[in-house]
Amino acid sequence: MQAAVRRARETGVAAVGAKKSTHFGATAYYAQMAAAEGLVGLSLANTEPVMAPWGGRSPLLGSNPLAIAVPGGIEGGIVLDMVTTNVAWGKIYLAARAGQKIPLDWATDQEGQPTDD
Repeated sequence: MQAAVRRARETGVAAVGAKKSTHFGATAYYAQMAAAEGLVGLSLANTEPVMAPWGGRSPLLGSNPLAIAVPGGIEGGIVLDMVTTNVAWGKIYLAARAGQKIPLDWATDQEGQPTDD
């Protein structure tokens, strides 16, 4: 995002991409870097399939995070940060490592039924 901000200052708009990347953390963090510089920031990624479509059994869709940050206003602007999954994969992973149950609306089992494990 630092490279995008620098280039946008020179040309008015910029886009920067990354190849062969994986999870890069909270998507809004990067969009907000641009907003802090007075620019509109857009940060997004595609992911490997991690969830089944509604009524499905097999993971076919990625979480595909997307964030937009717009500067301005008394409170510092607007930030939209979203994904297509109910919860971050990291929360499920941490619960599994700790041997804890998860809410039934977080995941499905191999038959497509809600699971807490």
